[in-house]
Amino acid sequence: MASVQTTLCLAVVFALALGSHAIDSAVGSSAVAKIMENCVAAEIDGFSYSADGSGAGQDYAVAAPGNIGVSDVPLSASGILHCPFATGIIRVVANNKEGLKLDACTLAGIFDGSITKWSDKAIVALNGDMADTLTGKIVPIGRSDSSGSTSLMSQYASTCGSGFGLGTGKTLSWGPTVKTADGTSGVLNLVAKTEGGITYASRGSPEVALANADGNFVTSSSASPPGDVSVPAPGGSWSDVSFINGGGNTHPISFAPFILTNADDGGEDVKGFLKTAYSSAVQGCAASQGFQGVTGSLEKAGAACMKAF
Repeated sequence: MASVQTTLCLAVVFALALGSHAIDSAVGSSAVAKIMENCVAAEIDGFSYSADGSGAGQDYAVAAPGNIGVSDVPLSASGILHCPFATGIIRVVANNKEGLKLDACTLAGIFDGSITKWSDKAIVALNGDMADTLTGKIVPIGRSDSSGSTSLMSQYASTCGSGFGLGTGKTLSWGPTVKTADGTSGVLNLVAKTEGGITYASRGSPEVALANADGNFVTSSSASPPGDVSVPAPGGSWSDVSFINGGGNTHPISFAPFILTNADDGGEDVKGFLKTAYSSAVQGCAASQGFQGVTGSLEKAGAACMKAF
């Protein structure tokens, strides 16, 4: 009899396991791949992350209830919950240009093709102390995939008073001066072997110091966290929330990446995934990957996300 009861109990456990759909995968931003691969994966057995870009993450979140997408920039589709889970910085990285300074206008000129040489007077004006090293042609390297990093870089470049000729967005119509590669790793690998190369990514070196709205030149290592912002209610629009080109000692290409999921479905599995993302283990681990955990209004937004299920 005991053997029969044991068998029945195991059968029930097995059936429950089959009926469980714990989330063990996500798709999206390559900028935050290190958080997903090294932090979230450490807490969820068998978790896999496809770093296919923010555009792919947005598409995946919309495709089916319960899907987890990750994006560096908000999505306009209704019914998609935006859960900010970290804060980070998009760096500008230039091959063999340690100590370089740029502002929004020089960065815009480099990527729209109006500035093609390191000796351009606008770059020299910002870098008089290293003018002797500013020689040769500039090789800008952009993303070929649909990228939140591209959107954030272009938003900063567009703060130049004369604008940015390529506009803003996750994909841009790059001109003939720009080489391209897929993903964060792709552009960093290409810039490392390209003389005169310059790109943008969530990690990498040598890092360019960028001018913020107050004229302070800031790198990821010297930057202060972005200030608190007014956040929408769960399911509301994040399109007006931005950390681009703040003042003080904040980095001008700061951002808060989102976990995206269907606000009307997913249930306990999504809630369980969010609890993991906001756990002290993952939030603490994010700092070791070049990010910061959420605080203040962003932390409250995360708590509101979990209450939505």
